Amino acid sequence: MLKNTFLMFFVFLSLNLFAQTNDSVKVYLLSPVEVLAKSTTLTQTFLSSEKDNLDNLLNTNGFSIIRKGTFFAQDIYGDGLKRDDIEVTVDGERYQCACPNRMDAPLSRVNPLEVSEVEMDKNSAALQCGLGGKINFVRQEISEPLRIRTSLSAIAGHSDGYDGTASIDGYKQRLSLRYSTGLPYENADSKTFKDLYGYKENFRYKLAEFSFNGKQDDFGYGAGFTYTDNVSMPYLQMDERLNRVYNGHFSYMDNKIYFNYTSHLMNNGLRNSTMNMETDAKNITVGLTGKHYDLYYRKWTADNTIVTPMMTINNNLIPEVSQIFASASYDWKLSLFYLNTKAGLVYNKAGEDNLASYKLIDADASDNSFFPLLGLSVGIKETITKDFTAVLLAEGSTDAPTLEEQFILVKRPMGNPTWLGNTNLSIPVKGGIRANFIYDPFFLELYASNIWNYVELSKKVVDGNNYQTFENINAYLLGFNFEVNYSILSFSVNYTFAENSTKGNPLSEIVPLTVKTAITSPEFYGFEVFARHIYNDAQTRVDPLLGETSSPQWNRIDLGASYKFKSITFSIEADNITNELYYQHLSYLRNPFSSGMRILEAGSSFRFNMMFNDLF
Repeated sequence: MLKNTFLMFFVFLSLNLFAQTNDSVKVYLLSPVEVLAKSTTLTQTFLSSEKDNLDNLLNTNGFSIIRKGTFFAQDIYGDGLKRDDIEVTVDGERYQCACPNRMDAPLSRVNPLEVSEVEMDKNSAALQCGLGGKINFVRQEISEPLRIRTSLSAIAGHSDGYDGTASIDGYKQRLSLRYSTGLPYENADSKTFKDLYGYKENFRYKLAEFSFNGKQDDFGYGAGFTYTDNVSMPYLQMDERLNRVYNGHFSYMDNKIYFNYTSHLMNNGLRNSTMNMETDAKNITVGLTGKHYDLYYRKWTADNTIVTPMMTINNNLIPEVSQIFASASYDWKLSLFYLNTKAGLVYNKAGEDNLASYKLIDADASDNSFFPLLGLSVGIKETITKDFTAVLLAEGSTDAPTLEEQFILVKRPMGNPTWLGNTNLSIPVKGGIRANFIYDPFFLELYASNIWNYVELSKKVVDGNNYQTFENINAYLLGFNFEVNYSILSFSVNYTFAENSTKGNPLSEIVPLTVKTAITSPEFYGFEVFARHIYNDAQTRVDPLLGETSSPQWNRIDLGASYKFKSITFSIEADNITNELYYQHLSYLRNPFSSGMRILEAGSSFRFNMMFNDLF
């Protein structure tokens, strides 16, 4: 009763607050990141990506970046939702993971030098949005005259790495290259991955990337290739040994056809272990997308082998599953209201090899299912005074369970539970309200969401055998994002309260209260300096039924300076200057190969960057 009263009070409060920036407002969050709201879609924000690295760029407005290995092995969380709840696209192209562990999270597909802005949309009823919205990386326009841009970065201290990118534009064609290499970082006690997590050595990773894009009149085209190897992932029991991504696209005006193919190999060959594990995964996605529609076909397979001195286990971990997705969306302004509608259908199917296993926990298990996609949002925006703009948005949407949640199968040795998908999951349904207001220099966003049939982990015992599977629950999320951007000061507070209302305990894997403060000097003869403080509160609201544990609070201080001379920019940033020993909350409970270890973040590190922009 008390929880329901709290939820009703929060919704009532939201109805009386408002907000979202109006179309002409510029707000500086973590300088020098520029947030530019320039769309009539009420929940969109655009971030300029040229001036900051993706870590700082996307840790804003309720979103959080969680590093799972090196700097390009990252996943994103937003307002209490995570993983496939938030779609990540590149110019509208979907990149799904081949790795069931999400080692190849979609953020790793992005070459920052190619990106002009990042579109962040929290409206689940909008096109290509999941329950938590979407993040779309927008490539820079290709120039006609010759233009060369390069960026060279190095990181030292408790981190060791190099990153070089270059792009050449001319005659509406662009060639981009990137190469990165480095060693796993050390924590604040100068302990390496070898010291802490059972690695044989501290193995050097590599990333190489090539892309070509062009445009002629209304036609666009492009292709690319990305290669990574030996990316250490101590959160898991295996590491990314080899990952290759091939992609291409062709477009006419707002219509685009694209494909991407990922071949991913992970194993524990970098670790000291008497048990050998390996997974070979492949994913292909072919899509057609436009301003009001989104279609794609996906085929995904992953084979796993576990070898111990006593036995060998072969798993059809992802048993050649396929997905057909089709949706259409339309938005318009009607009098005082902004309306957005979405409708579509998802068809998921798995090979028949694992059907008998699924029936061990559900006699009615099936190898295929249909899910309707529906979405509707209604928003009101009002400019009350010159400095005060208010918006209220109500939304409702559905989204299909993931292929992994339906069809994964992993048998494990030594009494560990078998991970088994639930083929009869119901479709998640989200209803929410989002109320924002901006009164320069203040910004406040309040949100309240209830999700029926949200997919969560579940333990089952059948005939004396333990299973880790998935089930539908009901959950609600309440939270706020507050920001002040005044002169040289930027300040933000983000918090989400999330509850599993079916079982009456906290929802798992929720980022704790986070406070960020940044002070940036005015530009003086091309020089700028900044100081940034990040405070993460302790997270004590955890799900004990899933074995989630609390995490302590921590503080981090960063300093930086930059100098710009004509087309050249030099910068240096010192991260974690107090050498804080800390780790981020998030347990990665959703993976059968989780290590169960708390992974400490890097100690004091120094990032050097030199960018040449428009050399001609």
